[in-house]
Amino acid sequence: MSIGFLGGNYKGNEGIIVPCDFRNSICFGQTGSGKTTGYILPNIQERLKAGHTIIAFDFKGNLHSHIKKLAKDVDRLHDVVEIGPIWGHRINILLEIASKDIELWYHSLFRDTRYGYWEIASCNLLKTLYEVQCFLYEVHFVLKSIHSYCVEIEPVIDEPLYPTFRSLASMLDVTAMQSLMDTFKLIQDYLILSLDVLDLRQQDKEKLLFYIEKSERFNAFLTRYSKLKEEDSGAEYGNHGVISSLLNTIQDGVECDIVNGEVFDIDDLVQKKKIIVIYVDTLGEHIAQLLNQRIFKFLSRRTIFFKEIQPVSIFIDEAHKVLISGSLPEVSLCRENSFEYILSVQDRILLENALGVQQVEEMMVNIAHQISFKNDNISACSTLEPFYYKSLAYHSRFGVAEPIFFSQEELIKTLVEYQEILEIFKNFTNISQDGGYLVHDVSRVNDFIAIYVDKDQNASSLQLYNKKALQKRCGRYNNVNKNSVLKMLKNNEKDSDNAQHIQEAVADFSKMLKKNLEDLKNDILQLQLQDKEALWKEIQKIYGLLKVSN
Repeated sequence: MSIGFLGGNYKGNEGIIVPCDFRNSICFGQTGSGKTTGYILPNIQERLKAGHTIIAFDFKGNLHSHIKKLAKDVDRLHDVVEIGPIWGHRINILLEIASKDIELWYHSLFRDTRYGYWEIASCNLLKTLYEVQCFLYEVHFVLKSIHSYCVEIEPVIDEPLYPTFRSLASMLDVTAMQSLMDTFKLIQDYLILSLDVLDLRQQDKEKLLFYIEKSERFNAFLTRYSKLKEEDSGAEYGNHGVISSLLNTIQDGVECDIVNGEVFDIDDLVQKKKIIVIYVDTLGEHIAQLLNQRIFKFLSRRTIFFKEIQPVSIFIDEAHKVLISGSLPEVSLCRENSFEYILSVQDRILLENALGVQQVEEMMVNIAHQISFKNDNISACSTLEPFYYKSLAYHSRFGVAEPIFFSQEELIKTLVEYQEILEIFKNFTNISQDGGYLVHDVSRVNDFIAIYVDKDQNASSLQLYNKKALQKRCGRYNNVNKNSVLKMLKNNEKDSDNAQHIQEAVADFSKMLKKNLEDLKNDILQLQLQDKEALWKEIQKIYGLLKVSN
C-alpha cells in the first residue's frame, strides 16, 4: 500500500528516483523527514524491477522486512539472502583478502583517535598472523600435490582451514604463539630437506623454494612474541600489550559466527542477481565497514573476471557508519563496472566527522544526484515539511515524495512465506512452522537464541540448532576410535584424578617434544647433504613429529 502527495515542480517521485547511470546518489534528511520510506524504498523498488542485484545495509533491523515485501511484489522473494541472522548466509570475511586491505580497514577503526604505536604494532601482528596461517594453508596443498606422485612426502595438516578472525584470535596468547612458532620452524625444516633430497618436478621445486623464502620474513617478527613469558616485564612487556590491544580490536569479528565461515562467495551471489541484506546490528559497524570494503574491491575489478557484468545497487541508510577511505564512490569505477551507491545520512557533518572534510569534498564530486529532505543545517531545506524534498543542485526544484508504506499484516505474511521457502524451521528447530516465524534477536545471537512468534502472535524465546553444521561435525566424530573413548571413560570412572594425570602427561610430552626438536635440529645441521639416506630418515622424523604436534 502506498500513499501519495501532490505538490512542487517535480511530478511525484520524478526527483527521487535515481537515474540508472551508475553515477551515485545521496540524500540528506533529519530523523522523521521521510528518507527511508520516501527515498530508500522507492529506489529499491525501481532497482528490483530493473533486475539489479541489491546489497542493502540494515542498521535498525526493520529494513529487511520491507525489502522482502518489495521483492515478493516482483516475484523475487526467493532471491533474498540475509547476512546476520542465525539462519542467515555464512561467509569467511577474510578469505583471500589482501594484507594491505587489512591495514586500510584496521587504520580506519581509529579515525577518531591518533593512530599511534600500539595501533600500528597490533595491525602488524594481525597481518603477520594472517600471512602465517595463509602460508600453512597454502603449503598443505603444495605438499598434497607432490604426494600424488611422490608418496614419501605427505601434507602435514589433516583439515586445513583458511584463517578467520576466530582462528587468528586463538593465536593471541603466549602458549599459542610459542606453539605456532615451533610448528612453523619445523615445517620450514621439512620443506628445506624435501627440496634438497627428493627428485621433484621443477615447478614443485620452485613452489617449495618460494614458500621457504616467503617464510623467512616471518621468523624475526614471530620470534619476538614466541619468546614471551606470562611474567615478562621490561622491554618485552609491551608485546603483551600489543597482543591484548589486537584481541580487543577484532573482538566483534571473533564473536560474530556469521563471518567465520569457510567461503566468501559474495561475487557468486552478485552474479546470480541476489538481494543481499546485511544486518549491521549483528555484525557491528567495524565488520560492516570491512564487508563493504571487500564488496567495493570486488565490484571495482569485475571487468577482469567477468564478460557479462550484472548491475549492482548498494543501499546504505546510515552512510557515515559504513564508508571508509579507500572504498568511497568513484564515478569512473562505478560506471565501468556497473555498480552504484545510493546513500542517505542525517547530515553532511556526520560524514565529515567520520571521513574528514577533504575526503567528503572529493566524495561529493563523485555523487551526481544529491537531494535533501528537511535539514536544519541546509538553509534551503530547513523549513521543509515531511516528505518534501529539494534538489541540492537546483534549489528551485522541489517536490513531495510518494512514500512506500506496508501494513504490519503484509510484512508478517511475507516473513512467514520467506521462512517457508528457506525451510528455516526444518533446518534450525525441532518444531513445525505452522504459520509462525522467527525474529532475529541480536542480543542473543551468539547463544543461538531467537524469538519465536506463533500464528496467534504469541512470542517466546527459542533455542536454534544449525543442523547441517552439527551433521558435518558428527561426521568427524564418527572417525574417532570408539573403543578408545569407552576405555578412557571407564578409566575416568575408576580414577577421579585422571584429568590431572592427563594434564601432567601432556606437559611431559610437550617438554619431550621440544627437547627432541632441538636435538633433531642439531643433528640436521651436522649431516652432509650428499648423504641422501640419512637425510631421508630425518625427513621422516620431522614428519612424524609434525603429525604428533598437529
